[in-house]
Formats: sequence, structure tokens, C-alpha cells
Amino acid sequence: PPRVLFLICFAMFLMQLFWIHVVYHYQPLYDDERTYDFIARIFRGGHLYAPEPPGSLAFANIFIILGEGKWTGQYTFGHPFILTLGYFLGSPRIFLLLFGALTPLLVYLIGKEQYGSKIGLLAAALFAVSPTYLFLFSTLMNDGTTLFFLALFTLLYLKTKPGASWFYPVAAGLVIGYAFNIRPQSAVSYGLPFAVWSVIQVAGRDGRKALPAQIAMLASFLLPFSFALYYNHVITGHALQLPNQLSRTLRGVIPYGFGSFSSEPFWHTPMKVLINLLVNLFRMNLWLFGWPHSLILVFAFIIQGRFEKADRIHCAVIVSTCAMLALNHSPGVLELGPRYYFVLLPALMLFSARGIVGSHRFFSSVLADSPVRGQACVPVFLGLSILFAGVTFYLEQGIHQRNLTEMIELPYRAVEDAEIDNAIVRVDTIPLTGWVFGIRNNDPDLLNPDLSGDVIYVLNTEPEYFLELMDHLPKRETYKLRYNGETGRAVIEPLGREELEAEVEKKQASSPDDADGAPATGANDVEGSGAPSSPQ
Repeated sequence: PPRVLFLICFAMFLMQLFWIHVVYHYQPLYDDERTYDFIARIFRGGHLYAPEPPGSLAFANIFIILGEGKWTGQYTFGHPFILTLGYFLGSPRIFLLLFGALTPLLVYLIGKEQYGSKIGLLAAALFAVSPTYLFLFSTLMNDGTTLFFLALFTLLYLKTKPGASWFYPVAAGLVIGYAFNIRPQSAVSYGLPFAVWSVIQVAGRDGRKALPAQIAMLASFLLPFSFALYYNHVITGHALQLPNQLSRTLRGVIPYGFGSFSSEPFWHTPMKVLINLLVNLFRMNLWLFGWPHSLILVFAFIIQGRFEKADRIHCAVIVSTCAMLALNHSPGVLELGPRYYFVLLPALMLFSARGIVGSHRFFSSVLADSPVRGQACVPVFLGLSILFAGVTFYLEQGIHQRNLTEMIELPYRAVEDAEIDNAIVRVDTIPLTGWVFGIRNNDPDLLNPDLSGDVIYVLNTEPEYFLELMDHLPKRETYKLRYNGETGRAVIEPLGREELEAEVEKKQASSPDDADGAPATGANDVEGSGAPSSPQ
């Protein structure tokens, strides 16, 4: 097992590098990724948020908190802090690559603890053929980081037994607390069954033996949890208000309901809950392993009826997660599969592994006296399914995601090809890329008038804001960038003060009463209207 595990982990590391380099081109696929990276760059400078920039509304989008003197992203600090540590080592992706490579090892150890080394090793191997796992860990999204910490918490919790080392409960509390700082919703839904389990242990026959470890776990959890409350207070002004509850902030805050979007009505019906659940069930049946019957292995486990005591916690996690995600208005975007249900992968892999073992025994027994070799049925089925996924799903998704990435890159590559540097570029329009806005977030340090180099990208908003930014950075040249949908090329033109002042005069002449009204959205903001901001 050690040699096989090393090969699995090393293979996952290489596969991630391949996907990042060949498919993603080290380019963020989603604006969420840009926002995590933006927060990480703020942390890298030793601050929890950046000061509101001059001409601030030129930098506004629904993923950014902008107003009341603050400039930061709408997400909690846990994942961006991991990216910050990576920056200090040379790349924000370093720890994500390590987490992606080590998660199969954690699943093996969980499986070994509960079902034996055979099931654990098989579940770890199944991770290596899961496109959902590969695609998400190859991005800068926080789903992979969340999965790593929740899998680590599960292992530490299982190790927390009467008479065991104090390290396990203390570490388990710290880990689940940090997971709360990455994706609060996922941490709560995942951790709730374990909390109930802890209460049952304390209230049980051996409660006195279990109580000290559970108290230690709770106390250690409160440390990262208290910092989450502190960070909330710094960013939102309220300890119990998450940063992502400040939606589409423009010189103020617009609060919205948990898991809802400002562009959608504030109603959520049981039918919509059911539809969202079925949509993700359909997606999981394809994305889990890349063939259109991925959940058949879990189904095979269920119909065998060989449930053990250890299965209860995984079933409870599945139920709890689905119940929590019922609060979401949206089923999520398609490009990365059922990513909101990503935390269920360890349970699904373990159940799939048990389904494989049980099916193999069944066919070997039933077809023992048949000319057909029963022992070959399951291996042949798996081999053909994996081959099918490789030549269809992986290939199709790779081409699709690479095309999407190249489209997102197109305007910015045009700027690089034009050898434009130390400039401000107003983005009038960019390519339509589905759910992706594609607007780059700028490094806050670039707004220092004494620094030069790199390009600052801003939205096409009210000309007054652009003039304010030009006055703050007089040494930078100014351009405007628009995407020509007919030619498929980005057009870059100089943008002078005279043109902006003419825009101001024209606006005042056409609507003098509204000259100081609400800012207009940029072209890309209009294209993306109605697109949801991914909930934590």
C-alpha cells in the first residue's frame, strides 16, 4: 500500500500540473478565483483590507466589497491566506497542489480506520479517475482546500478515542475551525453530524471518558472561530455578518439573504429545492468519474444492504449537506460540475469502493460455474468505463475549458502584444464567456503613484471616476479596450483627458439633474447581469 499510495498521490500532482499548464494556462477560470487571489495580495502586504481607491467605482463588481473606505473581496480569509503562504514560497498554487496530492492519502487513512486497508486504497485510487476532483483542485477555487481540511478533520475525529493522545481532539478542533474560515456553509453542514455524534458519546455509558476529549476539541475550535468573528467585524462591521453578505457594493452595502442573489427574487419554494437537488444529482452521475453512470457503484453498495456502524456518519454528512444546500437559490454553474457538493467526495468514494468489492464478490460467486469468468466482470466494466471517460468526457471538457480560458485571456494578451506597460486601461467590452465576467482585479500596490509597471484595468463606468484615477496616477498612460465580436479581436486605442471631459459635458447636457446619480454599469457588467455570485 505505501508504494501504491505514493504513486496515486504523485500521479495526482502531475495531473494537476498538466491541467493547470495545458488547459488553464495558469489563468483563473472564474472571477471567484480572481477575488481569492486579490484578497491574498492584500494579505501579502500585511493588511486585512486595502484602502478604497481613487475613482473607486471604476473597480466595482459583485465579487468585490468596495465602500466605506474599504477595498477587498467578498470571501472569508481562510483560503486566501493559504494562497498568501504560497506567494511567499513563489506561487499561490503550491499548497493547492499539495492538498490535491495528499487528499487521496487522507481518504485512504479514513477508509483504513473504518473499513480496512483494501477499501481505503480502492477509494484513494478512485480519486485519481475523478474529473471533479482534478478540475477543481487545478483551479484557485476554495473547494479543494475545504475538502482537504474536512477530510483531515474526519481522520482526526476518528482517531479521537478514550485513552488516545490529546493531539487528535485538539488538532481536530483547530482543523474544523479553520475549515469554517474557508467555506462556512460547508463546514457547518459537514461538521453538524460529528457534533451530534459528540453529544451522543458524552451522554452515553462512557460519557465521562469521552467528555475531556470533546471539551478539548470544542475549545480548540473556538480559536479559529473567534478569528472568523473578528475578521467579519473588521470587514462588515458585524461579527455575525459574513463578507459575502455585502453584495454588489457601490459606496455602501446592500445586504441579501443567506445563499440568495441580489438579482433574483427572494422566494424559494420546495419545488425549486427539489429541482436543484435533481440537477446536481444528474451532474454528479456524470462528473463523479466522467462516465454517464458514475453513481452506479454507490447504487451497487446500497442494494447490497451491507451497512455498517461506520456508514452512519457518512450518510449523515450527505443528508446534512443536501439539507444545507437546499437554502441555495442556484444549483451552481456547469463548468466545474456539482462543486457545492464537493465535500461529499470522500463518502461517495468510500461507498463506491465498497460497491466495487461487493459486486466483485457477487459476480465471482454467481458465475463461478459459468463459462464467463465472473472475476473479470467488474474489472472489465471499470476499465472500459475509465477508457470511455478519457476519450470523451476528459477530452471534451479539456477542449471546452481551454477555449473558455483562451477567450478570457484574449483582451489581456492583446495588451501584452501591444507592449503596453505602466498604463491604465478602461475596459469597454470583453468577450462573452457565459458565467464568467473576466475582469481582472488589480494589485492594490499598483495605485501607489510612486510605483510603475504593470497595467491597471478598470471598468467603463462614469468618466468622472476615470478622471479621478488619472489625477491620482499622472505618470501612467491611458487607453481604452473593447472586444470586436465580428472580428474576434480586441481593439486598443489611446484615451485622452479631452475625450473623457467631452463625455462628462455630454452627460451633463443630456441629463443635468442626474449628473451625480448612480453610476452606470460597465458593458461587461451588463452582459453578466443575473449571473450569481458563488455563495460561500
